[in-house]
Amino acid sequence: MNRKVLRTLAIAGAAAALGAVTVYARGVNYYNEHYLPDTVINDTDYSSKVPQDVLSDLEAQTASRSLELVLRDGSSVQIPAQDVGLACSDGGAAQRILAEQNAASWPLQYLPGDGTGEVIPMTYTYDSGRLQAFLESVPAFQAENMTPPTDASVVYSEEENKFVVDPGEEGDTLDPAVLLEAVGASLTDGDTSLELDAVDGLYETAAVRADDPSLQAEADNLNDLIRGSITYLLPHGKKRVFNGETCKSWLGVKEDGTYYYDEAKWDENLLRAADEMEADTDTVWKEKHFHATIKGDITVPGGTYGYGLDKISEIEALRAMRTSGEHVTREPAYNTVEVDTEVNDGIGDTYIEVDVDNQYMWYYKDGKVVMECYVVTGTMDGKHNTPLGIWQIQGKEANATLIGEKKKNGKPEYKTKVSYWMPFYDGCGFHDAWWRGYFGGTIYQYSGSHGCVNMPVSSAGELFNAVDTGTIVVIY
Repeated sequence: MNRKVLRTLAIAGAAAALGAVTVYARGVNYYNEHYLPDTVINDTDYSSKVPQDVLSDLEAQTASRSLELVLRDGSSVQIPAQDVGLACSDGGAAQRILAEQNAASWPLQYLPGDGTGEVIPMTYTYDSGRLQAFLESVPAFQAENMTPPTDASVVYSEEENKFVVDPGEEGDTLDPAVLLEAVGASLTDGDTSLELDAVDGLYETAAVRADDPSLQAEADNLNDLIRGSITYLLPHGKKRVFNGETCKSWLGVKEDGTYYYDEAKWDENLLRAADEMEADTDTVWKEKHFHATIKGDITVPGGTYGYGLDKISEIEALRAMRTSGEHVTREPAYNTVEVDTEVNDGIGDTYIEVDVDNQYMWYYKDGKVVMECYVVTGTMDGKHNTPLGIWQIQGKEANATLIGEKKKNGKPEYKTKVSYWMPFYDGCGFHDAWWRGYFGGTIYQYSGSHGCVNMPVSSAGELFNAVDTGTIVVIY
């Protein structure tokens, strides 16, 4: 090879070397200001980009952030970053990554490899005034919309028929200062969600909690003291319940709040309750509204017809209830009862009606007149008046002998045989008056009966065959 060729090759090699050095130098200068190839920051490829690109992306990501507050009831509130002035800072990390990279090694970054993976820990700041204003604008965080907690307590469960511990209500009353601090910390930490129920001291708590052992002890004690219950089904759809809840106040209470069985106090309350139930139930001797045949709607004095509570039996039943362990629903025991109807204020549509002023009577059966006739009632002298009120046929007797009260000489005021006798109250009743030739009019005012309702023989027989013991009698 001649010298000319060698010289040419030398010049070409020198030129190539100079070009390579120039390219390399320019690459070093470029990568002193740009990230090397395969530089990944926060999972994003920033090859050949500058720190400002990273900062711009982080700012955009911050602007689109929001913090979700999950409330106790499961609802949520979103806090957009822009509403609270949320801003981010990389702490100079983007610039530090550039400064720490080896720009001189840039050609090697084009060789196959894993590249550089970096994570920039972000710090966030917010405008505390704007955050406070935002939280105050949320209805759920306003005092008037909050529900305070209620203490756990011992209550009576009708479903379980015993005393149980009611856990009370958690409520949702919270401390605004604790809320502001907790939300601010979540924003600063870059959280996307905050469970408010997990924040210590945020929600107001009840003074007495369900896990207080004294509550279960109290429930157990009460269940031992009052073991049974009676639900009374009263007339006209009414109810009266005697159970742990209604009878708890019948127990004695010690200074430490422990309940105990005080027999005197229990019986005092039991008797009062029986009196109240009797007053609420009984209709005997209480006036009733009645639709009279001639006079129309009137008020009739009370009598022996109606509900009459067997108070003695029910007092014993209530006394036994406390320790029986039985839970019973039933009607109370009665000495007398009414017809189960609202017609005529509980009288119904089958009854004997006696109109003293008009000296007339009717027997209605199922709302229809079966028989009717003129009568003679008791003499209006204050001693022999026929008793006004609502009664019932006490029985029937054919061929009876009616005997009056004894006079001073020991002989009865009267002794009369009748064919048909149907007593209804205090020795008074319906019967035939075979000795009378006339009925109705004003005879009763001067020559009436001793209190009975005198009837023509045929009418008395007809009534005798038509009515039963217990048939209601209305006299006004």
